[in-house]
Amino acid sequence: MVLEDSLTLDPPKEASLWRSEPCYSLSWQVGEKWHYIAGDCVEKPSRIDQGPVEFRPHSYFGLNMVLSGTAVYRDWRDQRHPLKPGVVYQRLPDASHSVDIASDCEWCEVYLTLRKRTVQHLYDLGLVERCPVYYVRHPELLLNQYTEILDTLSHANTVHMPQLLVQIQNLLIAIREDAEQSTDPDPYRKIIADACAIMDCNLHEELDIEALAADVGMAYETFRKAFKERKGIAPGAYRVRKRIERSCILLRTTTLPVNVIGEKLGYSDGFAYSAQFKKLIGMAPSAYRLAH
Repeated sequence: MVLEDSLTLDPPKEASLWRSEPCYSLSWQVGEKWHYIAGDCVEKPSRIDQGPVEFRPHSYFGLNMVLSGTAVYRDWRDQRHPLKPGVVYQRLPDASHSVDIASDCEWCEVYLTLRKRTVQHLYDLGLVERCPVYYVRHPELLLNQYTEILDTLSHANTVHMPQLLVQIQNLLIAIREDAEQSTDPDPYRKIIADACAIMDCNLHEELDIEALAADVGMAYETFRKAFKERKGIAPGAYRVRKRIERSCILLRTTTLPVNVIGEKLGYSDGFAYSAQFKKLIGMAPSAYRLAH
């Protein structure tokens, strides 16, 4: 159960006073590129003036858990999400957002931050979603993982880098699994995610969107509206985009003729495939292949 007032944290240090620099950090170099992981536990007493709330992107990835206090997270879609103890929120690189902390609360949070290039492999593994906020059921278990990571960071050197990355991966997995079982204030988020998982598969087959809506337990018009609000695109257009994205991979990685690729993705003929490809990508499939 998410605690309403606060969570007890026993980190390897006292919470810092809204410091701009994290207490624990590790940097290492791969080739000519530097990677970076940091973490801290910070608090903001209500007597400190928060100042104006900035709505802007960050160059780093952040994974934060609220320990005490309340706030509102405004994401890049201008949607607002309530923050309270036990809630995990993400700062996604290059995605504008803001956190408006209530002026009459004692705010405390524990966080991890990674350089954009450092977190890229987590994106590649599918461990980082464009989900601004996770409402989890067992924050105390996740908090233990945060504490273990801070403890590793407190004495880390480059030898500990693989261990840290594994710990962070395990934390991300635990957050997602715990959130999937929680009560989400957005009643359609998981339904749309499940629908997308279906739509991403078997791209060569025709898909009846109305039947899909019925399968996930929604009226078609409600499903279509909810889908577009969350994905920014209609269900049918989403399916087309996935087909074209898949064809881009085949064009780059195989020598299959263009018309064969179109057939593999369910197009009646190469002309229909080429026309739709050009409409979305801005060039013909053959030109795309040459360019890549």
